[in-house]
Amino acid sequence: MNFHVRRVSRNVFDVFEGKQWSTWSRLKGGRSGVYVVNGERLPYSVVKALAANINPSQETQEVVV
Repeated sequence: MNFHVRRVSRNVFDVFEGKQWSTWSRLKGGRSGVYVVNGERLPYSVVKALAANINPSQETQEVVV
């Protein structure tokens, strides 16, 4: 799966699935891990893989999971 990731703030990211960007989720990192705040629900394994591959220092990036 290909995801386009945009940083909203220090620990919040908008994640768009595929090339059409019709499916999106907002991920937020906290003390207890990364979770979906808004948008489409993602399986736990996908959220965990995204959290491991997202570089928080970049504004936008492509992540393949």
